[in-house]
Amino acid sequence: MLRQLNNILGQILIVAFFAVMVITPFVIVVLGIVNLRRDKLRQAGRVVQAVAALAIWGVLSFVIVMVFFMTVFSYPVNSSPSNEIKANASYITGCLIYFLAGGALIYWTKRQTKRMPSVGISC
Repeated sequence: MLRQLNNILGQILIVAFFAVMVITPFVIVVLGIVNLRRDKLRQAGRVVQAVAALAIWGVLSFVIVMVFFMTVFSYPVNSSPSNEIKANASYITGCLIYFLAGGALIYWTKRQTKRMPSVGISC
């Protein structure tokens, strides 16, 4: 029973991870476009900010996917229950850090939008 629950929670975590992986750059690009249209004086800064947010997102995504591959496809030298728990805990911690970092990048981009004058576009 515990094994089935672990599998279900793992599948939910993977679906949530891929949802965040797709939604985060989409939101950053949309907010970057809104920032670019609103701020006519510092357009280069807005482009650099959006590219930096996407670069950070890309590096984090690559790292967490590689950790996932290393966890799933590693050679089971000693597959004791404690090693499984440690692997699962490390992946869950990495996913939580990834979710928080994605939220922080979206907040950073959104905060830039709030600091500019309105041009009739609602965010």
